[in-house]
Amino acid sequence: MSIIALCSASGAPGVTTLALAMALPNDKTSVVVEADEVGSSLAPRFDLDTRGGLLSAYRRVFDLNSFHSDLQAVRPDPSQKPIPVFVGQSTHGRRGRVTTYWQELANESAPPDSALNIIADCGRILPDAANIALLGVAGVVCVVTRPNIESVFHAEALVRRLRQNATLGHCGIVLVGHGPFSRSNVADAVSAPVIGVIPDDPRAADVLCGEKPPQCWLHKSELVRAASDIYERCINKPGEIKWSA
Repeated sequence: MSIIALCSASGAPGVTTLALAMALPNDKTSVVVEADEVGSSLAPRFDLDTRGGLLSAYRRVFDLNSFHSDLQAVRPDPSQKPIPVFVGQSTHGRRGRVTTYWQELANESAPPDSALNIIADCGRILPDAANIALLGVAGVVCVVTRPNIESVFHAEALVRRLRQNATLGHCGIVLVGHGPFSRSNVADAVSAPVIGVIPDDPRAADVLCGEKPPQCWLHKSELVRAASDIYERCINKPGEIKWSA
């Protein structure tokens, strides 16, 4: 099992959309786990049951069977298998227990040689957030940002803070859209490699945001193909994704 943790430093660069796109193609066995401090984005997008997922799970010790029973499915591309998702909830007032739950998930959700991989949508990383527990055990942490001065400034500050707290192992940057800064500009500013670039693809993004009905062409879209390349690099070549000293 591998954990890929997706997060952002500010705004809404499309972390949840990227998580779904990375999990979509049929040859993957991945679960999208919502670990955003502010709660679920998937539930309103796809009319999912908010009584399951983290809301029911955090009250008990982690159990693999219960975890699987709490999974729901979304199918943004009818030609592909459904994506299993674990719906999140706001962790306000119960960060201690949720932190422990994420640690238990990382330690016990699957044996090391399992084909199951977890794509953790951690959203915006706040100070002392419960989801930092997932960043600490992730095989790769992907900081999602747009290549503009404000977003890159916040991404650099986040990477620096996480490095100071010794929670980062393999860490890279995923850019959403193009310009005004190049990949090399961003990599130098953040001291982390750029793993890939998600193109502006409004049609595909609208489907993954639940704003348009499912579409059979989605897995061939530029957005999903770029996200799939990032997924494969995180799973197969995590050792190449290292932040600079």
